[in-house]
Amino acid sequence: MITEENHSFEDVVGNSQMPYYNQLIRQYGLATQFYSDQHSSLPALMWLVAGAAVEPNNDTTSCHHTQDNIVRELLKHGYTWRAYQENMPYSGYQGLYGGTDNVYYRRHNPLIDFSDVCPGTGQDTKSVPLAEMITNLADGDIVNYAYITPDADEDAHNGTLQEADGWLETYVPSILERPEFRPGGDGILFIAWDEGTLGTDNGGARDRPMGKARVPVDRHLSQREHPEDSMRGDGPQHLSRRRAKCSADGGLLHH
Repeated sequence: MITEENHSFEDVVGNSQMPYYNQLIRQYGLATQFYSDQHSSLPALMWLVAGAAVEPNNDTTSCHHTQDNIVRELLKHGYTWRAYQENMPYSGYQGLYGGTDNVYYRRHNPLIDFSDVCPGTGQDTKSVPLAEMITNLADGDIVNYAYITPDADEDAHNGTLQEADGWLETYVPSILERPEFRPGGDGILFIAWDEGTLGTDNGGARDRPMGKARVPVDRHLSQREHPEDSMRGDGPQHLSRRRAKCSADGGLLHH
C-alpha cells in the first residue's frame, strides 16, 4: 500500500503532470467508486487501516488506540509487516514530525497509533525509514504487508503532482520486479489518495485507490465502497480474495 495526499480523482486521473501514475492505471486498474468516511489525513487513513472512526486529532502521539486494525489481523494469522516511511529519523520514531525539513509526518503513518504497535510491544520498530525498503528488496527480506509513505514533499501534500509522480516512477518499478508481482505471483500493490478536495465527495473525503498488480484486476469497481467494506471477513485471506475488486487493504500483500 502506498498512500498519497490531498488530491481528488479529477486532479490526478488523466492529468498530464502524472504520466507514470496514469500509465499504471491504463496498464492495470483503477477503482473509481471507493470513498473514505471522514476528512483530514489521520482520520481518513484510520478508516483505511482499521475500517472505523478511530482518532479525529491529526496531532495525536498516542499509541493507545485499541480498535481492531490490519496489524492485529496480520499478527493473528502469523503474517509479517512493515511501515516504510520516507524521512523518518529512525525505526520506531514517535515524534509528530521529523527528518530533513520535518517532512516526515506522523499523521501519515497511522499504524503506529494502535496499542498493538506501542513501544515495548516489539512491533514499534517495524515502522522504519524508507531507505530500509531498498535494502530489504535487494536482500529478499520481504514482508506480507507493507505500508509505504512518501514524505510530505513527495506525496503531493506539500509538493507538486509532478514530484509525486516522479517519486512513484523511482520506487514502484523495484517493487514490481519482485517475483511476487511476476506471472504466477500473488503480490498486489495499491496506490491510494487519502482524501479528496471536492466538497461533493462525501463531505470532502474520498479515497482514490488504484489497483496495481501483476495479475489481472477489474478495471472499475461496480459499486460504491468504503474502507470498512474491505476490512470485513476473516483476515488477510479475505483481503487476498477481494483483490480482484481492487479493495484498498491488500497493500503489498502475499502469502
